[in-house]
Amino acid sequence: MSELHPSAPTLKKGRRSHRIRQVIDHWPLLVWFLVLVVAVSGYKQGIVFDRMNGVVGVDQASIAPTEDGTFLGLAPKIKTGQSVVPGQLIGEMDPTMIELEILKFKEKRRLSGMGNVIKNHEKLVELQSDQLEAEEKLALTESELNSLIKQREALENSSSKLITPAHIEKLELDIRVMTIKRDSDAALNAFLKESVTKRTELLENEISKDDQETIHYDPDDEQQLAMMDLRLERTKLKAVRPGIVDRILKDPGEFVKAGEPIAKVVTTADHIIGFLPQQELASVKVDDEVWITSAIDRVTTFKSKVRNLSPRIDSVRDSASPLPNQAVRGRTILIDFPEDAKSAFLPGQPVIIHLKPPGELSLMTKFFNLFRK
Repeated sequence: MSELHPSAPTLKKGRRSHRIRQVIDHWPLLVWFLVLVVAVSGYKQGIVFDRMNGVVGVDQASIAPTEDGTFLGLAPKIKTGQSVVPGQLIGEMDPTMIELEILKFKEKRRLSGMGNVIKNHEKLVELQSDQLEAEEKLALTESELNSLIKQREALENSSSKLITPAHIEKLELDIRVMTIKRDSDAALNAFLKESVTKRTELLENEISKDDQETIHYDPDDEQQLAMMDLRLERTKLKAVRPGIVDRILKDPGEFVKAGEPIAKVVTTADHIIGFLPQQELASVKVDDEVWITSAIDRVTTFKSKVRNLSPRIDSVRDSASPLPNQAVRGRTILIDFPEDAKSAFLPGQPVIIHLKPPGELSLMTKFFNLFRK
């Protein structure tokens, strides 16, 4: 009999029965604990392949000259950590040697042009000399022809019996021959006079005051000059892509060989690299939509798409496998960098690539964030 409950029998409390009673009294807490374990396990390890690890691509652009030369120095305000844009001047090489080549080329072409002027002038003098000779010859022929005509008239008017018809016929023949010669000399003189006129106009055009400082180039000369101008322009070392100056490798005054970088620029990220296991190849194709989150902050999501898949199969070590040197075969996957994530990710930063919207687990994510706070 008990003092408090006289009619209740006294219970014998054993050790085992006490433990069973405690489990029965606290069973709701155990159920919730098991649910929590299952939820955490499902959250961290999914059976369905819906995400993969990735990294923001890191590209370095080398700022290097195309020819050997002396490095004059960096452009103003260029230093390590400085942001640059495409076309911005980074540094400059000494352009003296190329400038001398251009000057020599132009001077050579100018002298060549003067040589043509001299040749045309010599040809003009020669034509003028020939034309003067032709005029003198024509004048002599006309003089002889006039003399023969006068002799014929004198014979015809003479009353001397010594003059026979044979003398007159001979004069007539000489007059006809001399007339033909006169016509030939006149034609030659007209031709030479026309040639002198044309050559004079050509020479005047070449040595006119308006064209004295002009150098005329043929197509081959223009191509050579364009190439030298391009070489001169390339002495100014400019950024090709936007980015940040990472390293300065040369000092002013140093001799730099062609292709040897004077600075390194880490370009602005434009892609994300992931690794797709070979057995999951059917899960992804080009232009598929994917969602990118940070490996640390999985709440903020950025939408993007698959740019390309590598045609080569690579083999990487599986860090999750307990077996030593265990490898996973797969392909590199290239993702477009999200346009709205310019300031969210840095080159080389690890990310998670989701094949499905990660919002499906948003409630569980918020639940765990409550405990983080």
